[in-house]
Amino acid sequence: MSDNPIPPVDIKVMWKNQPRAITRLGPETVRRNAKRLQRRRLRVLIQETFGALALIVVFGLYIRILPGPLLKMGAGLMIVAAVFYVWCLFVLVRPRRVPDGAAACLDFHRRELERQRDLCRGVWRWAILPFVLAGTVVYAGRWVAVPSIGRSAWIDHLIVGGGAVLMLESFVLVWLWNLHRADRWQDQLDELDGLDKEAGT
Repeated sequence: MSDNPIPPVDIKVMWKNQPRAITRLGPETVRRNAKRLQRRRLRVLIQETFGALALIVVFGLYIRILPGPLLKMGAGLMIVAAVFYVWCLFVLVRPRRVPDGAAACLDFHRRELERQRDLCRGVWRWAILPFVLAGTVVYAGRWVAVPSIGRSAWIDHLIVGGGAVLMLESFVLVWLWNLHRADRWQDQLDELDGLDKEAGT
C-alpha cells in the first residue's frame, strides 16, 4: 500500500474549473434580445400602471372613509407615491424603438441594459422609499386611531405592528429581488462586451 494515497476528487472544484462554453451572439440575436427587452418594458409599463391606478382609486376612497387626519394624510401620500411611480415608469421604463443598423442596435441594446441594471439597483429610491414613507404615515395613523369595537387596544396595536412588519418585509424582498435582477442584466452586459472584444480581434 502506498504512503501517499491519491486524494479524493472534489467535484465542486472540478465543476468550477471546467472551461466555459462561449455562446457567440450574432447581430440577429442582439436585435432579437433588444426587441424582447422593449416588449417586456411595454408589458411592465401597462401592468404597473393599471396596478397604480387601482391603488389610487382604493386610497381615494379611503380618504373619504377613514377617520382621523393622520390616516387621511397617509392615504393622500399613498396616492402621491402611486402618481410619482407612474411618472417614473413613463420616464424611465417606457419602451424605445430599436434602431436598424447592426452597430447602432448593439450600442442601443448595451445602453438599455445599463439603464435597466441601474433602475433595478436604484429601485429603493424611485419606487420603494415613497411607498414606505406613505405606509409609515398610514400605520402611524392606524396606531393612534380608536380600536375597533370589541377589540382591546393591545390587540389592535399588535395587529397594526404586525402589518407594518409585513409591509417592510415585502419591500425588503422587492429590493433584494431587484438586486438579483441587476446582476442578471450585468451578465448580459458582460456577454455584449465579450462580443465586442471578439469583433475587435
